[in-house]
Amino acid sequence: MSPVPAEEVERSATTSTSLVGLSLLLTLALLACGGLSEAKEHYNAAVELQQQGRLAEAIAKYDEATRLDPQLADAYSNRGIAYHELGQSQRAIQDLDEAIRLNPQLALALSARGAVYSDLGQSQRAIQDLDEAIRLNPQYDLAFVNRGNAYANLGELDKAIAEYDEAIRLNPQLALAYSNRGAAYSDLGRPRPAIDDLNEAILLNPQLALAYSNRGNAYANLGQYLRAVAEYHEAIRLNPQLVLAYSNRGSAYVSLGESQRAIQDLDEAIRLNPQLAEAYSNRGNAYLTMGELDKAIAEYDEAIRLNPQYAVAYYNRAVAHHELGELDKAIAEYDEAIRLNPQLAQAYNNRAIIHTALGNDEDARRDVDSAVALGVERAELEAAIEENKKGR
Repeated sequence: MSPVPAEEVERSATTSTSLVGLSLLLTLALLACGGLSEAKEHYNAAVELQQQGRLAEAIAKYDEATRLDPQLADAYSNRGIAYHELGQSQRAIQDLDEAIRLNPQLALALSARGAVYSDLGQSQRAIQDLDEAIRLNPQYDLAFVNRGNAYANLGELDKAIAEYDEAIRLNPQLALAYSNRGAAYSDLGRPRPAIDDLNEAILLNPQLALAYSNRGNAYANLGQYLRAVAEYHEAIRLNPQLVLAYSNRGSAYVSLGESQRAIQDLDEAIRLNPQLAEAYSNRGNAYLTMGELDKAIAEYDEAIRLNPQYAVAYYNRAVAHHELGELDKAIAEYDEAIRLNPQLAQAYNNRAIIHTALGNDEDARRDVDSAVALGVERAELEAAIEENKKGR
């Protein structure tokens, strides 16, 4: 029995990261117009540019505003948000730190800094900032969304959903909250409520590219890869910079057996974000299905270098070693995947088959029990085990 195709497991890893993508849709209030100073004139011009998506021009105006008035906390806060939207997280943190130093009561800056920390994988620091933002403003719907994103990054999806529930209670028109809750449901293996939420998000905001990408993930989790690809197409049409849509469409193409189209999408995802471990792992899956196992392993190596906690990449690298007949290496990789994610049922499944081939029947039996407890069909796996016994 061949190991389970890697992209089936990879799917869940790609969806969870989409939760954070648009978490900085934050209100940028103009300063009152009466008797404006020159600094505030630059500030207001910057806000208008930022709302139009002209981020580099907005930053230049905020530069002027802070040069003329170094105490203008809102200018540092909004400039930090602009830097984050441009992918410049460290500069964003510097500006948001300064905004909070100048005005510790600025809930907007605390929520924004929490969102940046969440994107950087520093979820506990994110939650601290978001707790404080919500303490200062218990009606701040987007702070609940951002805190939900942080919990989702920690794998605490039930807590994440509770945060999105509260954001929706506060603002039933908040499309982003429905989109992120839909993504969380999808990661919990509940694609139907996921699609319901994502339909609502798109109804509320037909321009929300992330919602189409998340709906694509839900359809992919149902095995409806052609519908998933159509959703990713629309997400990319609306936002040609949406990295996860390229990565996930690439993964869907792998599932459809269209490896060359998959590689084109994954090349683009990596061009847009060379730090996206999921894209390297997905590209490894494309090479794996093409039989280019050494190339696949090199991609998984890079994914793990970028994210040493990425259980799916270890699993996928194990599959490649398994296909190469490098069984000891495969077992070591499955061991690490399981250590990082003890719920990875197919890792137990595949490791049981290798243990059988190596004559380690007691280890195989334990892995069979673990796989079955996580939802693998016992009869099918035991049949594969018996088949492997004949060949040793």
